[in-house]
Amino acid sequence: LAYRGKRYHGMRDAGITGFSHIGLCTTDAARDEAFWTTVCNARVSDRIGDAPLLRIDEVHHSIALFPSTTAGIQHVNHQVESGDDVMRSFRFLTERQVPMVFGPGRHPTSSAKFLYFRGPDGIGYHFTDVYLRQNNFNRALIELTNVDSLTNDPDVDVAVYRGMDTLMTDATGAKLIPGGLQRIDEKFGKKYESHFKGKIVDGVLITEPKDLYWPFAWFGGQPGTQHWLQTRFQMNLTEEGARGLVAGYTPVDTWYYGLIRGRSQYHLGTGTASSPLIYQAMRRLADGYPNEKGEMTALSFAFDLPMVQVFIERPNKAVASNAGEAQKSDRAPSRE
Repeated sequence: LAYRGKRYHGMRDAGITGFSHIGLCTTDAARDEAFWTTVCNARVSDRIGDAPLLRIDEVHHSIALFPSTTAGIQHVNHQVESGDDVMRSFRFLTERQVPMVFGPGRHPTSSAKFLYFRGPDGIGYHFTDVYLRQNNFNRALIELTNVDSLTNDPDVDVAVYRGMDTLMTDATGAKLIPGGLQRIDEKFGKKYESHFKGKIVDGVLITEPKDLYWPFAWFGGQPGTQHWLQTRFQMNLTEEGARGLVAGYTPVDTWYYGLIRGRSQYHLGTGTASSPLIYQAMRRLADGYPNEKGEMTALSFAFDLPMVQVFIERPNKAVASNAGEAQKSDRAPSRE
C-alpha cells in the first residue's frame, strides 16, 4: 500500500497513525522466543519478568511474548497522533462503559501517554501517542568528542545539551532515522548543558557520575525539568545511534513539584490520581540522600534511553584572525 500521508479511521477518527506492537500469549515462551529469533531473525530488546520483548527493526519491540495457559492475542497497540487523541478515546470509551485496564497515564521512559482498555473479544488494546517525537522541548542531545574509536577508548568527553528541532523520520512519520540536524538551545537551555568524562569499552559508553538537569515536558507540552543526581549513562554505541540505560537519583520534592505543576489538568484535577498519596509513596520508597534527620530524600531510577544519531549545528562564533584581531567567522555552521 502506498503511504498517502493521511491517518486512517473508520466511523470515528481515533487519531490512529499506525500499528505499534502486538502482545501474544504463549504456553511455551522459550520455544516461541527461539522461533522468532532463529526463523524470523528477531532480537530480544528487553524482558518484563519472563516475557521477552522482540524487535524486528529499529523500533524497541514489535512483538511481546507473555507466558499463559492458553495461546492467543494478549494486547494490540496503536500509535495515535497526540495526547488529545488519547483523552478523546478515554472519554468516548468510558461513556460507553468499555472497561479500562490501565490509564490514561504516561510511560516514565518515553514520556508517551497511553490508554489500555478491554475489547469485546477480551483482547487488551492500548493507544500511545507520538508525544516525545513531536514535543521539541524534550529534545536532549548527548555529544561525544575526543573519540578515537567507537569500540574502545579509555578517555572521551561527554556533553549534554537541549536541542531545538524535530527529529527526522521516514515518510510514515513514525520511524526515526539518523542524520538529522539539531541546533543547541544556547538562549534558554543553559541549565541543561553539562560536561563530564566517560570511556568506551567493547562498544559501550560508560560515564562518570554527574548531577545534571534533563529537559522534560509534562502534560500538554508544558516545559519542565528533571533534576538527576549522580547520573550515569551506559549506552551501546553504533554509527546510527545508541541505546542503553541512564540511572541515578531524583529528589522527591523536585519531582513532585513538576508533577503538581505539569499534570494537574487531567490526572490530578479529575481524581484519576491522588497527589498526597503519590508524595507519601515517594517518601516511603526514597532510598538515597538522607537529610539531617536520616530521612531519605531521593529516589533511585533507571530509564531505557534510545537515541538516534544527529549532526549538531553551532552558530557562527567570533574567531581570531592571523593578525590577532577578533572577527566574525564567515564559515558555514559546523556539524559534529
